[in-house]
Amino acid sequence: MYHAIPSEQLRRELLKEKTDLYNTLYLFGDPEKTIALIARLRTDMTNRKPATMVRHITGTAFLEDVVLRCRRGDISNIKRDYQGDMLILEGLEYVAGREATEEKLYGILDWYLENGKRIIVTGDGALDQLTRLAPRIHAQLSGGISLRVA
Repeated sequence: MYHAIPSEQLRRELLKEKTDLYNTLYLFGDPEKTIALIARLRTDMTNRKPATMVRHITGTAFLEDVVLRCRRGDISNIKRDYQGDMLILEGLEYVAGREATEEKLYGILDWYLENGKRIIVTGDGALDQLTRLAPRIHAQLSGGISLRVA
């Protein structure tokens, strides 16, 4: 199930220090509007709090990073390297079904959840439509809010 919240209201809510919304947000729908919303959220967050560390990566770049680190044998620091105040992952569908990459993503998401940090993930469809996604990552993201951006 997903909710419809006007993007401006969502943006204001996410900028609050303590939000009534869950810290995990999954966005899908219109790609151009989703990209624009994320860009505004990131800009607003860093303007409001310049020390905010936003980790922003695409699903394909994350996949490539995991593969490269595995080849070099330095995968152990990946969780630490992705820590910040907010994680933005665009294109979850590119990670779905890739076991080693999902394993690393799970650990990173787990750190964000344990530390009460914000997670914004986008995908090309509703979370339930990503059938190749590992059940435990689905469970992590399902604990938050899923929104269709139109």
